[in-house]
Amino acid sequence: MIPSSTSSQAGDSFGPSSGHDLSAVVDVHLPVPPSDRKDRPATAELSGLTTDEAERRLSLRTLAVVTLVFSGQAVIYVVRERQRMWSSAPGRWLVASSVADLTIITMPATNGLLMTALPLELIAGMLCAAVVLAIILDSAKLVLFHRLAIT
Repeated sequence: MIPSSTSSQAGDSFGPSSGHDLSAVVDVHLPVPPSDRKDRPATAELSGLTTDEAERRLSLRTLAVVTLVFSGQAVIYVVRERQRMWSSAPGRWLVASSVADLTIITMPATNGLLMTALPLELIAGMLCAAVVLAIILDSAKLVLFHRLAIT
């Protein structure tokens, strides 16, 4: 409750004694127990979606996480070098951390651990798309460096 000394008018306070209905202002979400069926996500009950729609939404979240990790790796390899990204070999620590990063996200994403499982073909396609992104960004970097006279 807001103290009346800080409000602009004496009757501006909110709370149980103020007579205002807070249910229209506050969006309350109560926890829903997990579903009895293993194939039906509990989020479908919360959002009013069908099971298929909820599965697609959860799969999209997993795909978004995989995309962020793969594109982040692509950007790291592009920005580490002023010339072409393949003009010098990356260090052992960078390669080791990249392998660890890609493994840490790929294993749960394919096995459905802490996220919805995605087909390995889709994850491999995202990895290929990240490689293409890196090549495009590398080319754009060279053009931009040339125009700005950055060596």
